[in-house]
Amino acid sequence: MPVILRSEDWLDWMSPQSNPDLLLSQYAQCQHTVLAHQVSSRVNHVREDDPGITDPFSEKQTTLW
Repeated sequence: MPVILRSEDWLDWMSPQSNPDLLLSQYAQCQHTVLAHQVSSRVNHVREDDPGITDPFSEKQTTLW
């Protein structure tokens, strides 16, 4: 499960002197709602570099096999 950090907590999270148990207890309960939506497969190509690549995409995409 990913951890969602506030920018003011970055240094504590990355510090070797921080107490891992304390940090994990602070983030055990997510305080935020994470929204997700399907995006175009264009996000997989580095040449695609515009804000529209993360717009919601509703057309059926192909599968891997």
